[in-house]
Amino acid sequence: MRSIIFRGRDERELAEELRFHTEMDAELLQRSGLSAGEARRQSALMLGGVERVKEDVRDARGTRLFHDVGRDFGFAVRTLMRNPGFATVAILTLAVGIGGTTAVFSAVDAVHIQVAIGDDDGVAFGRIAVDRVEERGGRRGASLREQRASR
Repeated sequence: MRSIIFRGRDERELAEELRFHTEMDAELLQRSGLSAGEARRQSALMLGGVERVKEDVRDARGTRLFHDVGRDFGFAVRTLMRNPGFATVAILTLAVGIGGTTAVFSAVDAVHIQVAIGDDDGVAFGRIAVDRVEERGGRRGASLREQRASR
């Protein structure tokens, strides 16, 4: 949680630590006889790329998912703000779709469709059972015993 809240500070500390290691490696390479520029280059090559190491550390912290979701959300908002007409149509379409799905689910939930298979001659039959909440003392649905008795 700390890494999410104090992300800027953690990123600065990570950059400083990587810089320190790169400088220390370059100093060791300079002592072994390389020029300053070549030592820095070899040190960076040994590290394998600063950004790759930063990504590996972020993955190890377990905060990359939150970072990526935040960036994706920001990108989506910026994209929708560039074209308000499209944003309005997209949001209304989602609202109507979610509302319609919720209404249909509520209707199906109120009227349970139970399909019982297998009477003696192997014919499947269907039965629609309407919940009568008042008759069942405020309970919704049926107990296992009630379901078996209705077959």
